[in-house]
Amino acid sequence: MIHNTASNMTAAMIKRKILTSEKKEYYAYILEGMIEKIITYSILIMISIIMHVTIPTLFFMLFFFSLRERTGGFHFNSFLKCLISTIIIYIFMNAVLITFLLSHEYSTYVVLSISAVIIMFIGNVNHPNLNLDSDEVRDCKKSARIIVIVELLCIMSEFALSMNKVCIIYESLAIIMCAMLLSVAKIAKQEVRQDEGICKE
Repeated sequence: MIHNTASNMTAAMIKRKILTSEKKEYYAYILEGMIEKIITYSILIMISIIMHVTIPTLFFMLFFFSLRERTGGFHFNSFLKCLISTIIIYIFMNAVLITFLLSHEYSTYVVLSISAVIIMFIGNVNHPNLNLDSDEVRDCKKSARIIVIVELLCIMSEFALSMNKVCIIYESLAIIMCAMLLSVAKIAKQEVRQDEGICKE
C-alpha cells in the first residue's frame, strides 16, 4: 500500500513536471521511505503521549534514529513487520526495561560502554534492502562512529550535570538497541558483502 502510494505520488509529480522521469524509481523509493518514517514516528509519539513519556521518547528517537540510519542492522523483510516489532519493543521498553535500568543505573552504563565499543568496531551492516556501495558503507561507518561519540559525550555531560536520569536512560537505551541490532544482523548474516560480491540474508 505504501509502495503504491509513493509510486502514484511520484507519477503525479512527474506529470506536473515537478520531477523528471529519468529517476522515477529513485524518487518513489525516497518518498516511500519518508512515508514509512512519518508513520513510525507518529505512532511512537502517540504511544508516548498515552504512556506519559513524550519528552524522554523524543530524546530516545533523536539518539536512536540518528544512529540507526548510519549503522543499519537487523531488518525484517517488510515495513509492516518492522513497524509491529518496533511498537512491541517500544511498549516493552517503557513497561519493563526503563524501570529495571533506572534501578540498575551503573550496570546500564557498563552495557552502554560495551554497546559503544560494538558500534565503533562494526560501524555499519549493509542490509540487502539498502545495498550500499563500498564508498557509501565507508561513509556510514565514519558517520556512525562520530555520532556515537557525540551521543556519549552528551550523556556524560548530562550525567555530570545531574540532569534528568530518565532522559539519560532513554538516550543510553537508544545506543544499546542500535548495538544489539548490529550484532543480530551480523549473527544472522543479514548483510551485503561488497568484497565478496554476494548478498547474505
